[in-house]
Amino acid sequence: EKDDNRVEDDFQTACNLLRSTSTRQALWASRVVCQRLEEDVAAGKSFAVNKDDKNAWPYPTVLAVSFRCLLDNPRSQSNGYLLHAYVLRSLYALLRLRAHSNHVVDVTCTVRTDASIFQEYFMDDAVPSPPF
Repeated sequence: EKDDNRVEDDFQTACNLLRSTSTRQALWASRVVCQRLEEDVAAGKSFAVNKDDKNAWPYPTVLAVSFRCLLDNPRSQSNGYLLHAYVLRSLYALLRLRAHSNHVVDVTCTVRTDASIFQEYFMDDAVPSPPF
């Protein structure tokens, strides 16, 4: 039980550190969050957004926004590509966790950059972003 509490504490800390200005902290946070989301996908979990449901959304509501901000940050030479890989994997996992098994979700894409993939699938918000 102590290990479960530690993992949950690490996840909450990681969610808080996703918006950190320190590249190392953001990288650690994105790795921890990505692993947790992918574990939940592998376990076959799916969650509803409304809080009245028994499968209420257990993640911070601004998690996708934090990932979006990380995609907008310029890539550092040391670990920027790795950070963006974790972010894109996390966004994909969030999509899989939110989509019901009866929904058809097409995540194929012909564009090759991480920003263009995000714009293709997640840019219905009013946040300005760089062009393709």
